[in-house]
Amino acid sequence: MKIRFPSGDIKNYNHSLSVIRGLLAANFNIHPTQQFYFLNGKYIENTQMELDHNQVLDLAIGVLSKYAVCNQTVVHALEKLSILPLVTPSSQIASRKLNDLNTLLRFYNGEYIYHKNPELEKGTKEKAMSFYEKYDEFKTKRLKRIKEFCDGQDSKTMIISTFNHPYTILFKNFIASCKENNINIPKNLLIFPMDQDAHHSCRKSGIRSLFMKGSYGTTTSSHKVYGDGDFRICMFMKNAIVKDILDLGYNVLFMDMDMIWLKNPLPYLTNLSELYEYDFMFMFDGINPRFQPLYYNSGFFYIRNTDFSRQAWNKIFDNYDKVFHYGSQQMIVNMVMNVYREKGLRTHLLDPNKFVNGHQITPNKGNFKPSEDTYAIHASWTAGIDQKIRNLKSNGLWYL
Repeated sequence: MKIRFPSGDIKNYNHSLSVIRGLLAANFNIHPTQQFYFLNGKYIENTQMELDHNQVLDLAIGVLSKYAVCNQTVVHALEKLSILPLVTPSSQIASRKLNDLNTLLRFYNGEYIYHKNPELEKGTKEKAMSFYEKYDEFKTKRLKRIKEFCDGQDSKTMIISTFNHPYTILFKNFIASCKENNINIPKNLLIFPMDQDAHHSCRKSGIRSLFMKGSYGTTTSSHKVYGDGDFRICMFMKNAIVKDILDLGYNVLFMDMDMIWLKNPLPYLTNLSELYEYDFMFMFDGINPRFQPLYYNSGFFYIRNTDFSRQAWNKIFDNYDKVFHYGSQQMIVNMVMNVYREKGLRTHLLDPNKFVNGHQITPNKGNFKPSEDTYAIHASWTAGIDQKIRNLKSNGLWYL
């Protein structure tokens, strides 16, 4: 059943109208007596009647017994019921258009980064081109293998990550955190290792992994420090695996490998994204001026697969060359999100008590205590692996 809200937003429910009335009461605090439904401009008196699940019903919401918030299509029908219509303008989501995202993005760092510096632009684009060439060369073969794995899962969402050999110790700590907290490793978890050693570690741990050497361009087994040259190389694969999963039609939960889980976050994230129709949801990165005004952390995020989310991520993917300049993929993510939010992209900052970022555990030096609501903790805000391990150990988050 499709329900069009007064704002014009349409939400699809796989339930009868009587069940939908209860869901709206529970989730949005709209009492059933406040809910007025219309089909083709005609009021539905019997909410138990059988309706075609492909039909769109208009919802008006009663206020103070004689008013109702509605869209323009049901004004006359409400007046016949002696209810005064309060017409609301269309929401940003209902009125958004995919073409609005075809906007020119100019990346700044005080000034446009390539302004009066054609050599910088030429150099970074040449570096990026070698990655794109390999990505395209292996694309058909790679997507076929990924699809074979994804289609065997009973889920519309894939949990994905990538790491190289130096991060194996953090990968093992993540697995250990799941076992310690009685979390079954989700079958829809797929790791894209950057090297053969990382691939072997996944297989040895019983975790599904897909390693196709060179299919995402050059990878490195030596990255250990945030922002260094090897780090920037690794960021292409991070962008590319997200794009591949989106192109196959799945939602994405991406996480860096310096995570621990206290509870499986996927059911919560899936329900939240569907309930409020978010395109993107990100972990809060703390008040870091580099990533203002949104402060999104790109080490843990959920993408609901929509035309808008795919186009936004394509823009991030297409601007990989900027990573060589900024030293950070997160800069590009925040810039794209900030611009596209103004064009109708729907994004959300996750509750920092439920999804804890590194800035919340780094300064505390052992005093951090997760709440009962905490799902995941990210050992970010560190320069390298050794500091991540120290922070996790000092906060009682080391499980090996």
